[in-house]
Parts: sequence; structure tokens; C-alpha cells
Amino acid sequence: MIGAPLVFYTGFLIAGPMLLTDYAVNMFGWIALTHYVFFVETPELKTAAFWFMMQIEMIVGFCTSYPADWYLVKKSIKCHVSHCITVSILLIN
Repeated sequence: MIGAPLVFYTGFLIAGPMLLTDYAVNMFGWIALTHYVFFVETPELKTAAFWFMMQIEMIVGFCTSYPADWYLVKKSIKCHVSHCITVSILLIN
């Protein structure tokens, strides 16, 4: 029973930083485009333009980190959602 948590956490330690780094790099790239290319002045936090660009930023981050996530699941480095639920239920019991 000790092996299952070890495999589960090893996959998390490999996949977590990879996906977060990919998401953050692309997200900050979109912020840079928004700041330096699309607007002359940075939109204020209370404007609709700022929050609209933040929504696009979230979509860009998701779309760019999705291929890395798919690759990790395909190579069995990260577990599929149904497998993760099964492993977490076994760890709780």
C-alpha cells in the first residue's frame, strides 16, 4: 500500500511544476501583449477592458497548457482523472 501513494505523489511532483510553469509563461506573455501592444495605457482594474483581457488570458493559459497535460497523461506521468479518483479513494480508506 505504500507504493501507491509514492507513485501518485511522484507524478504530481513532475507534472505540477511543468504545467504551472507552462501556464504562467503563456499567461504573462499575454499580459505583456496586452500591456505593450494592445493598449497605449494599461487599463484600470475597475474597467471592463481589464477584466475582459483577464478572461482571454485565462483561456490562452488553458489552451497552451492543455497539450502538455495531454502528453503527461499519455506517457502515464500524470494520471487520468478517473484513475486519480480511484487512487484517492483507496488512500482515504
